[in-house]
Amino acid sequence: MRIWIAVIVAGCLASGCASHKAGASGGQAAAATQQPGGEGVYTNGNTVIRVEEAFVGKVASVNGALRYAVLDFALNPLPAVGAQLGVYRNGVKVGEVKITGPAYHSNTVGDLVAGEAQVGDDIRRGP
Repeated sequence: MRIWIAVIVAGCLASGCASHKAGASGGQAAAATQQPGGEGVYTNGNTVIRVEEAFVGKVASVNGALRYAVLDFALNPLPAVGAQLGVYRNGVKVGEVKITGPAYHSNTVGDLVAGEAQVGDDIRRGP
């Protein structure tokens, strides 16, 4: 019985992968070129692709009196000691942290060098 279930699941996966065909350009991938003056904006004809900075981490804890925060990078590699990252709340930059360590598993510590931070704020590289 288990073998039949495995065969059915494998068949579904194989048919799903086989149904994806190359784009309308006849199987040839169109080269993406950067638009002039558009940092992180690429185009391949009619399609415009915007490259956004990916989410990096979250604020796990904040000590406002001593101006430091514990940062959680559960799904991403830890940034290097000395890296400066932005603190974002609802997509708006509200502060900046400098990674000072120590690090333990997916957590590290950063000093608040500008602005503020609250638990749950996003930490990412950016302008």
